[in-house]
Amino acid sequence: YRDINIPEVEFSVVGPKETFVESAERNINLIRKRLPISNLVIKEFEVGKISKTKIYVVYIEGITNMEDVETVIQRISEIEMDSIIDSSYIVQIICDNQNSLFPQILDTERPDRTAAILAEGKVAIVIDGSPHVLIAPTTLVEFFASFEDYFLNWIIASFFRILRLFSVAFSLFVTPFYVAILTYHYELIPQDLLGLLVTTRRQIPFPPFLEALFLEITIELLREAGARLPTKVGQTIGIVGGIVLGTASVEAGLTSNVLLIFVSLAALSSFTTPVYRISNTIRLLRFPFLIMAQLWGILGILIGFSVLLIHLLRLTSLGRPMLAPIFPFRIHDFKDSFIRLSFNRQTKRPITLRSRQRERYSDEKVKKHKDIRKDIDE
Repeated sequence: YRDINIPEVEFSVVGPKETFVESAERNINLIRKRLPISNLVIKEFEVGKISKTKIYVVYIEGITNMEDVETVIQRISEIEMDSIIDSSYIVQIICDNQNSLFPQILDTERPDRTAAILAEGKVAIVIDGSPHVLIAPTTLVEFFASFEDYFLNWIIASFFRILRLFSVAFSLFVTPFYVAILTYHYELIPQDLLGLLVTTRRQIPFPPFLEALFLEITIELLREAGARLPTKVGQTIGIVGGIVLGTASVEAGLTSNVLLIFVSLAALSSFTTPVYRISNTIRLLRFPFLIMAQLWGILGILIGFSVLLIHLLRLTSLGRPMLAPIFPFRIHDFKDSFIRLSFNRQTKRPITLRSRQRERYSDEKVKKHKDIRKDIDE
């Protein structure tokens, strides 16, 4: 078996440095080490006519909503496939909407994160042969929250979460807005900036849409090449290729300096997402928004955003809304969503999960807590 190593996908500077491996038994032991309680229930299933893959459903009895457990068990029991190789197969089969670009089940390689999410009242799925454990139900906000946030001061962690959300919005909309403004809405550009844009685009023979599309596809080609090549060669291709192609395209008059900066910042912003699956979604969504910006300008971007919002409102994870706590609105669940408040204020589990035991620890005892030194002085 492979030894337990440092997390590669969800690496954190602060906190434990253990990661799941391909052995389901060792992964369950890593979870049990962090949750040494008798009501940690593990149910075993065998899926795949040929592979005979072992799948374990893990939850805490007395806390987890049994409707979620029964839903997971039912969907796993109804799987009809000859071979299950990895947890990615299970994600695509048991999710609520298989045609959605957005992931509806969270996968993690960290035992500490799995234990913490199980304590909230969720269900974990351990697949033999996969180094990732699946967590359901989940919300969209969780894909932008790093588990390292819980190891930092709550003010710093909240700042990083807001920064990630801003980065995702910037990555998604900056290039479409550039195309929309230069194509239809010149009056929105300040006079001084308009002169700069006209100067940089004076010798470019392509419209803003083709110019932006060329750079976006180039960035995606560099990403894909860097990911598929060996590690050291991939890093060289990414750095050298980006510098050479960017400089050459500007000098050849194919793109402008301003757009090159915007596309580079958008690509950099997309890397701030701590979950790999959601970063792929953000990368792909830029192209439909780019097309809508070319067709109808800012109105097209608003139409695309409305369609995206409607889709997210209808999206669910094990039947529970993905946009919680925004929809349905749960003000108490905002304590650990876009921002993370201190642990003293997170005394209850999220309302959306409908946990059988909502209270995590006594709020009154936290308020009545006194420092030892003060008791001695009194």
